[in-house]
Amino acid sequence: MDNTPKIYKGFAGKLASFFIDSKLTLIIVFASLLLGMLAVYLLPREEEPQIKVPMIDVMVSMPGASPREIEERVS
Repeated sequence: MDNTPKIYKGFAGKLASFFIDSKLTLIIVFASLLLGMLAVYLLPREEEPQIKVPMIDVMVSMPGASPREIEERVS
């Protein structure tokens, strides 16, 4: 007879046990890898893509002013 105590697994434990004991796990892993490689291969890409960055540089000369004061006056 089996003298090991029964452990309550819950949903996550049952799901993990299913994939550990299942022979489909290996097929699912390889299918995922294959689909990932296919997606990378089919993904359109450019050597030098044109990226627009919505940002500007503001240069202000106010001798004697603190950075906080300049920020308040500019924005």
